[in-house]
Amino acid sequence: MKKSSLFIALAIALTACQPPVAMHRVGSYNIRIITSEDTVERAWEARQQVVAAVIRDSLSLDIVGCQEVSQAQEADLKNLLGDTYTLCSSGEYAGPVVLYRTARYTCLEQGVFYLNTDPTQAAIAWDAEYLRPSVWVRLQDKQSKQELVFCATHLDLHPVSIREGARVNSEWLHSIAAGSPCILVGDMNCEKADTAHAVYNFFFSDARELSQTEPQGPYETYFPNMVPGDAGAKRIDFIYTDWVKVASYRTYHETCGRTYLPSDHVPVVCEVEI
Repeated sequence: MKKSSLFIALAIALTACQPPVAMHRVGSYNIRIITSEDTVERAWEARQQVVAAVIRDSLSLDIVGCQEVSQAQEADLKNLLGDTYTLCSSGEYAGPVVLYRTARYTCLEQGVFYLNTDPTQAAIAWDAEYLRPSVWVRLQDKQSKQELVFCATHLDLHPVSIREGARVNSEWLHSIAAGSPCILVGDMNCEKADTAHAVYNFFFSDARELSQTEPQGPYETYFPNMVPGDAGAKRIDFIYTDWVKVASYRTYHETCGRTYLPSDHVPVVCEVEI
């Protein structure tokens, strides 16, 4: 009896010493740049409050990487989200940004690298049309004290820059993370069969394939006409992970009471454990 009591007490003590499980709701969301082509309900003025509400309320995201965010949209998101989120940006036009819950995380480091032959320099390379920065942060959960590296990216539109951009993302982020749990999110501008994903798979895992529960929502993430069921829809937005456990995966294709989706991309959302 004494031995049993001792074993029970020891088991309880060991359990108490285990670090707390920290679940993080992370996402990728291309919010669509401001363009004169969009009018009435599709205009940014009509979409911005819905986009902010999806991030903060509907999905309650802890960390999200957004793409196609102009400086004007950055200002709008900061105003709409207030102190709830901290926004990290490259400062480049229509670049990716990272938003994280201010009350939950401490930012230990942050930075930018560029998808070109010299990632330290803001330059266009290969067959790219646009300057392509990637924004990363090293966050510490204030309660669990666990760290993770999160990066938001947006690959270009042409094959060489897509493949090489994936390589730069993978090599640089792998070096930055240095063995820490790592999450890469973004609009990859290519479908799963593209060679860029073979590059990513060498360093990371597709969160959809790792999900411990059945993925929810449509497979596709890009809806060019901004309506669910769009015939031209395809999956080009991804969440890649390393050293994290993916509990769930979903795409969110609600119109939020409108005719159109809030963007031509839908958010991709995962619950992850580190």
